[in-house]
Amino acid sequence: MSLKEKTAWVSLLATLLIYGNYFLDVGLKIDPATPTNAFMMKMITVVVGVIIVNIVGNIIANISSYKDSDEKYDERDRLIRARAGDISGNVLGVGVVIASGQLFYNGTAIEIVHWVLLSLVVSEIVNNAIKIAHYRFWLQ
Repeated sequence: MSLKEKTAWVSLLATLLIYGNYFLDVGLKIDPATPTNAFMMKMITVVVGVIIVNIVGNIIANISSYKDSDEKYDERDRLIRARAGDISGNVLGVGVVIASGQLFYNGTAIEIVHWVLLSLVVSEIVNNAIKIAHYRFWLQ
């Protein structure tokens, strides 16, 4: 497994575990009466958690793939990143349109923020899943 694939796995697992836990804990019981500060502190904690897990995971991936750590991105890597970015960008765009649609259904600000955050998370999951699929199956 290449370092680029390991990095995608680290990012995918960190996103799934930490944001998945966040949305199961907070996202399913959004109450407009809850102070916005409580949600913001949880979001900040989640973002910091994802950053820490990604840093530690990438350090471990680099140590385990020390011979691949100085590899440059070639044309296939650039193509994989472009395809993943293109598709995940479309997913993000659809999610933001759905989040904006909450305005027409009297959605609260915190609900709209959660829809946008969910769009970002799903976009990141799609991005990393496409990279993994390409590295795993296309480059074999």
